[in-house]
Amino acid sequence: MELPRLRRIADLPAQAQVRMGGIEQRLNEGIAVKRRIIENLRPSSLDLLGLVSALEVMCQDAAIVSSPGQGTHIRAELPCKAQSEGESCETEETVARG
Repeated sequence: MELPRLRRIADLPAQAQVRMGGIEQRLNEGIAVKRRIIENLRPSSLDLLGLVSALEVMCQDAAIVSSPGQGTHIRAELPCKAQSEGESCETEETVARG
């Protein structure tokens, strides 16, 4: 991006520096939102861990968010023949999105 190059300009007015900082912050926030949306569409844990383990991680995260400090446990058990054969279930993505 051009922001780092603009920051190197020696006689850049203070107001311009402040505005660039705001622009950079909004860009970073937009990128973070995009990443969250993409992760929610297809969780990376689904590819890394498989359906059952990804669901377990999602359940653990949900338990922490819904009742912090309460010790709530949620367990996901979903047998999938294709997983044991090293293949992907056709419904993994749909199930993970729940």
